[in-house]
Parts: sequence; C-alpha cells; structure tokens
Amino acid sequence: DTRGKKLSPSSSYPSPNNRIGSTSILVHAILQYPRCYDTLFQSQTYLSSQSYSSSSSSSSSTANTRHTSCLEEEESLDSTIHATGPSPLLDKDNAWKRSYRALEELYHHGTLESIGVANFETKDMEELYDFATVGPHIYQGSLRTLMTERDLVEGLVKHGVHFQCYDTVSVILGGREVVPRAYDRL
Repeated sequence: DTRGKKLSPSSSYPSPNNRIGSTSILVHAILQYPRCYDTLFQSQTYLSSQSYSSSSSSSSSTANTRHTSCLEEEESLDSTIHATGPSPLLDKDNAWKRSYRALEELYHHGTLESIGVANFETKDMEELYDFATVGPHIYQGSLRTLMTERDLVEGLVKHGVHFQCYDTVSVILGGREVVPRAYDRL
C-alpha cells in the first residue's frame, strides 16, 4: 500500500481500477499553470494582440483563440460545480495545492496512472516537492522552458520528473534565425 508514503515518479504504480470490458483505461492527469493573469487578459495590449479574437471574427476558421480570465471561467461553471466548495479565486496562491492533493488521492485510489504539471515556475515546483506525497511524474512545458530554465530543468532531473515538450515544431519553425541547424534538419 502506497498511502501516506513519499513516492518518487519511479516508484511502483498502483494497478488501475479503470476498465471497460477487458481493456484497462490508464488516465494521466496534468494540472495546468497555477496562476491567474486577469489583468493581462483585460489589458489593451492583449485585446489588440493576435491572441485575441473578437466575437465578430471568432467564426473564421483562422481566428485565434481568445483566452478567458479566471473570473469568466469561474462564472461560466455549472451550479453543481459551484456547490462543491469555495471558489479557488478566494485563495489564488494555494488553490493549485488543493487541486494537486485531489490528484494525489485519485492516484492513491488507483484512478490515475500518473500526475503531471504544466508551466509551473521553479518556485512553484519547489513548493510542490516540499508538500507532495507523490512527486509529479511529468512536467509539460515549452521548448523554450527546456532550453532556458536551467534551475527548473535541473530540479526535474533531480526529482525524476519526465519533461514533455508541447511546442517543439512550432518553436523550431518560428526560429529559423535562432536555431538554423534544428530548422534545417526539420
């Protein structure tokens, strides 16, 4: 039994309880970046950027995705979700820790095969290493993070966390002048 023991990602996985017929379903969950940037998403810089799609252009197949603010996301949730507890916006610095604890419970129960985090900063990862009973198995981040955030990457290696890159091709294609050898090989 792994309950209550500090585990590293290389520790044995519990057997998954998820089955459809004779097929096992392995669920891997990733907790997204733990910060809200409402001021960014309301700024004139963002509203005039290519990342923002106005409602009149959102029907275009080439329109970019407009990111919502944390408040907009919270307000759009179903009432049954609101009934489960207080808003994470009331404690923005610690809400992600409660979410991670919930993922740990699902992992210990055998519902999850692994836990991951995405786009956490070095200080967030250090906090996570200090309080987690199950270290994250996967860190999902950009190629730029892998190439420029030495302390973060060293911490991931030290703790046995696998790095999963989500934008390798786009960064290389967009950086012909910066990474010409990678661009030529691609």
